Amino acid sequence: MIATATLSPGAERLHKQLPSLRKELYTLLLQIKKDAGWRSLRRDFADFASDGPPYVDVTIGCTFNWQEGEISWNYQTGDNSFTGGAYGHTEWFTTSILSRSNCKEIADDLISEIEGRIIELGSGYFPFGQ
Repeated sequence: MIATATLSPGAERLHKQLPSLRKELYTLLLQIKKDAGWRSLRRDFADFASDGPPYVDVTIGCTFNWQEGEISWNYQTGDNSFTGGAYGHTEWFTTSILSRSNCKEIADDLISEIEGRIIELGSGYFPFGQ
């Protein structure tokens, strides 16, 4: 994480929400991993001649409220991009979970991506366009 002294006031308020969001994402990822039904997924992946191990796609959708310093979020699994819980949010962050995934590391990676987007939006700098 970066020093909050370098952030705009709105970004600083959002930045303060990241530790609690990290905990929430970690809990969510653990639950998804636990409930994934890996045996069934292995069969499904084998039926489609997939060369890799089975996984579950997860999309985290976030909306940043710069004035209130709040991050609202939801998630969806799989490829239901137009109907899942993340769809109504302005920012999306994706990952995949395998049966052997370290959910803490995945939550940390997601938080790093979210933090980077907060900094990017807060600075007005868009290296790849908006």
